[in-house]
Amino acid sequence: MKERLRHQLHPDVQQALRETQRFTGKEPLIKQVDSLPRNVRAMLKRPLRPSRPYEILFRKGEDAVISHLITHELGHVIRLHQVPPEDRLIMAVLLKHRVHAARQIQDELLPLLGLGLLPEQLGDMMMDWHEALAEQIGNGPVDIRIEQWIFDRFPGLRRTQEASLTEEVECGFEAFHPLVRQTIPPSIYCPTLAMNAAQAWQVAELYKRPDLLRLYDLHQLTGLGRHLARIVLDAPDEGHKSDMDAINRWASELKLSGWFEWRQYGVVY
Repeated sequence: MKERLRHQLHPDVQQALRETQRFTGKEPLIKQVDSLPRNVRAMLKRPLRPSRPYEILFRKGEDAVISHLITHELGHVIRLHQVPPEDRLIMAVLLKHRVHAARQIQDELLPLLGLGLLPEQLGDMMMDWHEALAEQIGNGPVDIRIEQWIFDRFPGLRRTQEASLTEEVECGFEAFHPLVRQTIPPSIYCPTLAMNAAQAWQVAELYKRPDLLRLYDLHQLTGLGRHLARIVLDAPDEGHKSDMDAINRWASELKLSGWFEWRQYGVVY
């Protein structure tokens, strides 16, 4: 990490970095990049070899919330390393899962062909929807645990955390646009909104912001969001093991079982 960036980080982030290094033996590298896939603000890049550290990439222009973004990604590393190497599994989406998902919602895809889409175009869109949904369900429960951890352990980051999470929740409001609902199959659209509602419910609870739930209240989704969040928060916390359990529970609740599987993480420390 460049010294200039280190000096910009809040002391609570420094503490989280030290904790991460105790778990992994190496301090993660933190790098600024111009852009990231799916327009995310920050992401964790796992090492391909045990001798290399994790990397945290954050998008240019996120200086105001960088302390929260970095601490959040550090939370992912810490939770993963709270279990033995053999239990560090990662979500994988294979061809068989794509076939399963397409067959499950095939009746919802046919009307889209009537809108003039070619089968090849619809296939590409289904792949993108599947990837996005798998990514969301693979991160959603973990993110809820991590944000509670940040709130409890690092009170000095609360103002930044609130600003950062509020921005994320408000970005999710775009999903309520009628055009979005009309062009995305219900089996993709509804789980997406439900997981968005879980995040919105947590942020509203942490920071007493009921205004963030206005649209979810209007569409009768707040209760479902709370239910999903409580699945995570009410269970004993056993690090990555708890995360996998919660992800599997969410998949069952949202009818996404069989859309992914767990595989060995690949890097053993």
